[in-house]
Amino acid sequence: MSLKLVVPDDFPPALTGSTAEPRLRALGETTVHTERGADREEELIRRIGDAEVVVNIRAHARFTDRVLVECPRLRLISIWGTGVDNVDLEACRHRGITVTNTPVVNADAVAEHTVALMLAVMRRVPAADRGMRAGEWARGLVVQAHGKTLG
Repeated sequence: MSLKLVVPDDFPPALTGSTAEPRLRALGETTVHTERGADREEELIRRIGDAEVVVNIRAHARFTDRVLVECPRLRLISIWGTGVDNVDLEACRHRGITVTNTPVVNADAVAEHTVALMLAVMRRVPAADRGMRAGEWARGLVVQAHGKTLG
């Protein structure tokens, strides 16, 4: 009997078409839902009702106690991200359902984005961009990073 895996919430698609998709499909019978709806409890139950493994891409789905009761074959919820706030961890523990996530997977990207936003604020990039598009050359005080401590 093949392992039954379900991705209830690949909307907008992140897994679909990625290099991870064929690797997931190689593990067993895999269903990937690429449309909205996993945020509705009844629809989530319909999608994952007979799954043994759920790979949750987005935080739309809420794995409540009721959802877990209605999905008796479920053994693993794998969160493709860091947060597990959409999973009733105590209910999973009680039912022997393992919950995994990918902590720090995007730490470098978040740090880089933080630096980019700090520079954008210091250099007033959004205002300068609007001015340039309007045919104006923005003249004004901008903060330079030289000699500053960021963070």
